[in-house]
Amino acid sequence: MGSIEIIDLGAGTTLQQAVLTPGAPLLCLSAFGDHFVAGSRNGQLKLWNSATNSLQQTLADHTEQVNTVQMDECKIVSGGADMCIKVWSRENNQRLYSLLGGSRQERGRNPPHPTKPGCSEVRFDHSRIVASFNSLLRVYSFVADL
Repeated sequence: MGSIEIIDLGAGTTLQQAVLTPGAPLLCLSAFGDHFVAGSRNGQLKLWNSATNSLQQTLADHTEQVNTVQMDECKIVSGGADMCIKVWSRENNQRLYSLLGGSRQERGRNPPHPTKPGCSEVRFDHSRIVASFNSLLRVYSFVADL
């Protein structure tokens, strides 16, 4: 069962515990302010409010496991084994974009990532998303009101 604990390091005590997805192991996590988002093997993202210890939303648009996720105050960007990047609005938790990233084809002598097939890492800022797909690095540029 996937769970996240918020621990007071000074006292060594658990402040909160969130049980996220029974039967779907967690694979990635990102936090911003009082919120965190966790991606799992079942292709879902769970958005939690750590101040209230409550589930805010389940984001489900990946068709395979979610390998990587990052969030800020405006958006959530996730990458999965389905070779896609999903961009979500934090304002209404709706999917804004689906970006196709790569193929399952091996390139040169570079084998696929041994534990994270598809998109293995994603990072973004206000104007671009950078993602790794096996031995391929993709940069997506955009101008958005996010």
